[in-house]
Amino acid sequence: SLDVPTSDGRTPLHRAAAAGHAGIVDALLRAGACPDSRSRDGHSPLSVAAMNGCLDIANRLLAANAEIEMEGAPLQPPLHCAAAQGHAAIASRLITAGADLESLDEGGATPLIRAAERGNRRMVELLLDHAFRNLNLHRVALIVFGGNERAIRAYEKCGFVREGLLREDGFIEGRYIDVLAM
Repeated sequence: SLDVPTSDGRTPLHRAAAAGHAGIVDALLRAGACPDSRSRDGHSPLSVAAMNGCLDIANRLLAANAEIEMEGAPLQPPLHCAAAQGHAAIASRLITAGADLESLDEGGATPLIRAAERGNRRMVELLLDHAFRNLNLHRVALIVFGGNERAIRAYEKCGFVREGLLREDGFIEGRYIDVLAM
């Protein structure tokens, strides 16, 4: 079978997608490899291509009807992977193909949160631009842990303003922390 995983749960299609080997991806898909297989850590071949910035591979997997939205745990959706790594071209392609900006990964975060956590202003702007232009949103609000200065700066650079502070409203690693509403 083409979908026999290695010890980490990755199939040959995962490996070819990660390495950017378009010819091998095409051959595996033609031979019947499943474009939606998932590794133990929750990555599909499309997620791996998105994480590694392989737009050509992502396009090939989308053409083979790879799932854009994944269900079940563990979960590492392709748009979250592209957003976290700052791969704007892949994120745009996934959004055009129907990726949900409000979907949550296994940690309960949206793609916008993953981009901001990495301080990727360009990706935050891309996601917000899509939300306002294509989804016709009037307002986007968020909360962020008070100590996450990198995310706060990224949000502020993209036009978010501090609207309120919820003192000791979050609980992480055994202690209460402030939560900032923006």
